[in-house]
Amino acid sequence: MSGYYLVTKDAHDMIGLVPTISCPMNQLLAMYMPDAMQVETAGINVAGFSTQKDDALKRHYGYDSAQSDEFLDATGIDATFTGHRAAIGVDKTTYLLPEDSSGDYGLLTSDTIALGVAIEEVTLTWNLFQLALAESIVSAEDRLPLLGYTELDPDEITARVSVDDGVTWTVVTNGQPVEITVPGATFRVQFENTGAYSGQKVWLGSWTALYNS
Repeated sequence: MSGYYLVTKDAHDMIGLVPTISCPMNQLLAMYMPDAMQVETAGINVAGFSTQKDDALKRHYGYDSAQSDEFLDATGIDATFTGHRAAIGVDKTTYLLPEDSSGDYGLLTSDTIALGVAIEEVTLTWNLFQLALAESIVSAEDRLPLLGYTELDPDEITARVSVDDGVTWTVVTNGQPVEITVPGATFRVQFENTGAYSGQKVWLGSWTALYNS
């Protein structure tokens, strides 16, 4: 069972762990933690959370190294990649666009990460969500509709990894190891909005790639 650590948008203060999100998200961020893993939130910021999350995932899946992105800013995203169709923002506002009239799907590709070692296997885990106006939730103070959060099935989009700087790509399943046919020492990840959500905007919450160095 997964959970969410709520964080304030203004100061990135950690609030605590909730199993589901039922509150409006206008001033909050949801930091996703898969498989009921927990981190120590006392006195840490979101960077500390990310480090602890990486460590928890390494222990859970049995790897010694991790690369990740919580989509708190635009760093780590290749906005010039051919076919790029995503809106890139801060504080988890990066989303994949719906399929357009030409049949092109929303697409996002990470920058190239130099690993320093050729990897033979990788496990990628990510989370996906939607934000929508919750018509039944209205602020008593300013009467503005508030945002509701819905977690989506991560495997309803296509995820790929590359260890040769994007020359070739391997499709992966969330949380499942994949063998790299020709090991490489660089890493890129790519998400494409195919499948059940292709007609909608979908937000990328985070991704973590796990491997042995």
